[in-house]
Amino acid sequence: MPVLRTPLVPIDDGVIALRRCAQTDLGAFEAAAQPGGNDGIWVIPVAGGPAGQLAAHVSSWPVGPALAIARSADDQLVGIVYFTVRGAGSVELSYGVAPAHRGQGIATRAARLAAAWALREGWDRVELRIADSAAASRRVAVKAGFAEAGRVRTRVASAGGEFEDCLYVMRR
Repeated sequence: MPVLRTPLVPIDDGVIALRRCAQTDLGAFEAAAQPGGNDGIWVIPVAGGPAGQLAAHVSSWPVGPALAIARSADDQLVGIVYFTVRGAGSVELSYGVAPAHRGQGIATRAARLAAAWALREGWDRVELRIADSAAASRRVAVKAGFAEAGRVRTRVASAGGEFEDCLYVMRR
């Protein structure tokens, strides 16, 4: 099984870049900590407030890399992508875009860039697991080039339960 390491240089399409989280992102994590700032849970909450959030993302996420989605023009953090190894040759991609930056195609670009990178890194399959109620995320999956592949049950320990989601897949 390939190893998914945080890329050393940004993955950039000229509009957005996927890069390591940096100290300059602290302001965005502070904004996410404010009421309504993490609407739609674009940042997975961790202990320690914004500083703890930044530290967790800089050191890489426990289950795989977490990459900042930044605008190429000014390097402003506008979202995050997360990776979780799901099995031999398969990695799950999760994404979130800050509320003020939604509806601009950022999630579609980020999903496309992140999936292409993971496939280049040797993974055979990139999965998206999306709730039925997340119509916008399902549209992102299709626009980014993922194919609907049925349904999947996922145990989420932090939420204390099991969830059935729509499964979208991109293959090498």
